[in-house]
Amino acid sequence: MKALLSFALVCTFFSMSSFTVVNHRTHKVLKAPLTISSWPLTGDVQTSQGIMTYSISGSGQIPSSITFYNSSNVSVGSYGFTATGNSVYLATGMKASLNISGVQLGIYTNQAGYTLDFYSPY
Repeated sequence: MKALLSFALVCTFFSMSSFTVVNHRTHKVLKAPLTISSWPLTGDVQTSQGIMTYSISGSGQIPSSITFYNSSNVSVGSYGFTATGNSVYLATGMKASLNISGVQLGIYTNQAGYTLDFYSPY
């Protein structure tokens, strides 16, 4: 048993002696603001008038307005975005006609793409 322990310690010493410290090269990561690749952003959302198509227009990473269209592709209303924080924009005013309290568009540097939130009063 004593010989086995000695042999195990010698093997461990030789296996550990081959390890070397690896110097990782570090790179400075520069966070650049993300831009939305193409405008308009479009999609569908459920409203009090049924499912509507929305279209968000803008330039670079700043949205300007959101327009809602009914199933006949007729504009129901257009609402402007205002900046509410760092790369966060909010459009309001559609509560009476669509039962949507607001639409928030966030463009964040720590994730790819954007977030789009529709707020309901319910």
